[in-house]
Amino acid sequence: MSDHSRDEVEGHFQCWREAIDRRDIEAMASMFSDDARGGNSQFGLFEGRDAIMRFTMDRWPASVPNKSVWHVIDDLRVVNKWRETLPGEAPDGSDYHYFGISEFIYAGSSQWNFMYGIPDVIGLTRVHARWLKDGQADRFGEVYPGLA
Repeated sequence: MSDHSRDEVEGHFQCWREAIDRRDIEAMASMFSDDARGGNSQFGLFEGRDAIMRFTMDRWPASVPNKSVWHVIDDLRVVNKWRETLPGEAPDGSDYHYFGISEFIYAGSSQWNFMYGIPDVIGLTRVHARWLKDGQADRFGEVYPGLA
């Protein structure tokens, strides 16, 4: 067991989610230790707070909110299932969303020292293709230029 309580880890995760909801890049960056590692299954692992934030901001469109669906905490580890929803509404009234899972490891002092995401790339590709086919890029601009 760690020296950090579950409440401390939970509190840090909630601050993280609030910073994501506000898209507060400075607050998000401050929540990583200088020597943190982070990345995802598509782009690899990055070393250091600055590299993690460059990676995150380069690939996270402002118009695609990331919302937590559920999370679990085991000692210092947080596993979070999230949902990202592209802007617009499909002709049938549904939205354009896909899911992913992220793992975080708490370092104490209100900082993560590890974050790794596993987006459902197949789901994203399918949703994005439907979003394009439905003309949403004409309304909102391309949100994932790498997929177009």
